[in-house]
Amino acid sequence: QITIERISADREIVSNGADVEITAWIANLGGETNSSFTVGFYSGEDTQPFATQALSGISDESIPVTATWNAQKGVDRVRVVADIDNEIIARVRAFP
Repeated sequence: QITIERISADREIVSNGADVEITAWIANLGGETNSSFTVGFYSGEDTQPFATQALSGISDESIPVTATWNAQKGVDRVRVVADIDNEIIARVRAFP
């Protein structure tokens, strides 16, 4: 299972037009995967990411991924989505 462990910004108070470094820690809780996937950073409710980064081969670890967001008036959050293209297939083991 690929998940966002935590998200941080390099500043707490921002002004319109300021560059803010956003770091998300991407964790794999479901065991080793050699599959690649893309992490996306979104401004507010935007449907297109302002930054993406491809990752692959993470196993039982947390990897920091960083992007720079240009603060915009009226936008109060940045969203981070792991595996924006749904490349990782979740495997569920059934027990009899």
